[in-house]
Amino acid sequence: MDKVEVAERVRRFLSNDFQTHRRKAQIANILPGSPTLSDEPKGGSYGNSQENKLVEYLYSKQIVESFYIVIELLPLDWKRILEMCYIENFNDIIVMERLGVSRTTFYEYKQRALLEFAELFQWIVDFKF
Repeated sequence: MDKVEVAERVRRFLSNDFQTHRRKAQIANILPGSPTLSDEPKGGSYGNSQENKLVEYLYSKQIVESFYIVIELLPLDWKRILEMCYIENFNDIIVMERLGVSRTTFYEYKQRALLEFAELFQWIVDFKF
């Protein structure tokens, strides 16, 4: 598997899917409420939608918590790049300025951070498929 392709998959995951998981993990009202009983007939349904919502919420929460655990294991500059890019949503230019690194150094660090993240996060999401 090409390293550039793996880094791109991680970047897309953190930019898109991870952001959705962050929002879902913060929604408290997704937890199932008290069931309501009625003797009125209704159409059949497939599956338990409340249970599915709970599973979805818990999965998103696991993804977000795992992200924070994994980035704590990265070297400080790599950690800061991932936090600024995918938690604080700063663009690359702002991150370069805040870190005080050149464009070349920034993109090298970012690629290495994404690859290391992929390696440590593979038990949750496999970016090398």
